Amino acid sequence: MDILYAEVAVSDIVFHTATVDHLLSVQAIIDGIRYRAAQGLKTIYIHNSGATLLSDSAQGDYKSDGILDDEQPGQIDTLPDSASHRSIDLAILQAGQELVPNAKMAIMIPPLIYGSLKHGYPGQMGKDLTVWN
Repeated sequence: MDILYAEVAVSDIVFHTATVDHLLSVQAIIDGIRYRAAQGLKTIYIHNSGATLLSDSAQGDYKSDGILDDEQPGQIDTLPDSASHRSIDLAILQAGQELVPNAKMAIMIPPLIYGSLKHGYPGQMGKDLTVWN
């Protein structure tokens, strides 16, 4: 983690794409950003989380009433602390609030649907009752 800390300490922008659930690496990044903030330096941190954060584990067997809207980002804040990847995301959010205005932090949740263009249809699981749009 020393290498991560040292590299973040000299970086204006940090992208964390290695793993979404490795708390030690996130803490090393945050510590590096905290060091920079103490020096009056600004940092942008973009963390790649996982779309399973939004999952209800239906596995295609039932349709959920829950709908998340990209234009309502506050809905993410209502997810339970027990949601997949959530503990890491919460650590980042807390650090982001602590380190304002010297740090801007964003959590990117990439899409989960692949193959539609290549195969002409999206993959399906179970009874195909879940909805993702």
